[in-house]
Amino acid sequence: MHRASCLGILAAAAVVVLAGCDRAQEERAADAASQAVRQTNKALNKAEDVAREGLREAGQVARKAGDIAQEGAQEAGRVLSDGTLTAKVKTALLADEGVPGSSIDVDSRAGVVTLSGQLASRAQVDRAVGIARNIEGVERVENRLSAQAG
Repeated sequence: MHRASCLGILAAAAVVVLAGCDRAQEERAADAASQAVRQTNKALNKAEDVAREGLREAGQVARKAGDIAQEGAQEAGRVLSDGTLTAKVKTALLADEGVPGSSIDVDSRAGVVTLSGQLASRAQVDRAVGIARNIEGVERVENRLSAQAG
């Protein structure tokens, strides 16, 4: 019986050792899982910080895009106004029989109308400048017209 008792004791010791191994493995697995959870939380916090920063930057970009769009709309309105003013002045010059409107170049920028070209007389130059000054929206006339000598 001595041999059977020894085998029983060895079997019991093996169970204890195996149980101990399982417990150690379980503890290691629990520690690894706990560490993985901590790392995951850390990564999630970092991702949240990055997302917040991205949203802040996106907001800044959106505001800048809005500013640019508004500036573009203002510029488009100004260009349209300049074009309208140029057309008004040119139409008035073409309609007046006292000046050769087709000989006068007209350009407008921010209410300043520039007249250029060559006319037959000083009287025509003065008349053209007077017509341009009387158009609504004209703030100033740049006179680059010249009169032929003679």
